[in-house]
Amino acid sequence: MLKRLILGTLCFSSLAMFSLFAQEEDPNAEYHKRFAAIPVPGKTPFDTVGKRREMYLSGYRSGYFWAEGPQNHFACPTNPNDWNGPAIRGWIEGWQAGAQAGGTGALPAKYGRFLAWDTAAANDATAWSQPVHGLQARLSVTSKEVVAGTPILSTYLELRNVAGVVNVMEIPLDPETIQFTVTNADGKTVPPSNGPFDGMTVPLGMTRLPHDSTLRFNISARGAGIRPGAAAHLDLGPKSNWSFPQGITGTYYLHAKFDIAKANNDQWWGTIEIPKIKIPVTGK
Repeated sequence: MLKRLILGTLCFSSLAMFSLFAQEEDPNAEYHKRFAAIPVPGKTPFDTVGKRREMYLSGYRSGYFWAEGPQNHFACPTNPNDWNGPAIRGWIEGWQAGAQAGGTGALPAKYGRFLAWDTAAANDATAWSQPVHGLQARLSVTSKEVVAGTPILSTYLELRNVAGVVNVMEIPLDPETIQFTVTNADGKTVPPSNGPFDGMTVPLGMTRLPHDSTLRFNISARGAGIRPGAAAHLDLGPKSNWSFPQGITGTYYLHAKFDIAKANNDQWWGTIEIPKIKIPVTGK
């Protein structure tokens, strides 16, 4: 009986001590509370991609928290990289909001080059896709020539090997299988023109990317009929070509996606969804 009483007393004491320690306040509880209370925007530039939206909002809170003053400068701000553009943009815009609210924390020097967040900088920092098995991709569109008064748009695909291994990455990509979509500023799909097409393509063959390398190549087609005097002509194949008429208004974006099935070898496989890129439609 005495042994049971002693054991019971010890157990009770242990539980009491555990409860006492559990009730002790987290020394950073106040910081956590203030961090969670930071007002964030209801809409972000990345609402269509959940992970990128989360990166932006996390960066926004961190930037706002930093802007409140030196008392919050106990964690090193995230270093800008090619893959964390949404977080860096959120950090800067959060810092700007915190400064406007009366914060005194100075912007870290490493973010200075992003302070003027123009369209070109935003595209460059955020247009890469999420990594899939170590591969990223992005698009760029530019006008390089004019035919019959119509700007002809050239579309480039960039592939980047960000895998954590030194092996050369082999990608059996057929550009003709890439799925293209054009949308307007409201997100509505713009149907392709897809008129008469007379052109040929040259097989790309196996694409090989060494470790930490990038490859950029033109994926435009040259077979769709060109409307004279149009605002822009975008030709990406017989089922993916658009002619933007003169006088058209609004903003238009190009989206792309490709899928490569898994094979019984070490070649890359997976699905890449490339973020939209603004189409330079002129002649408005």
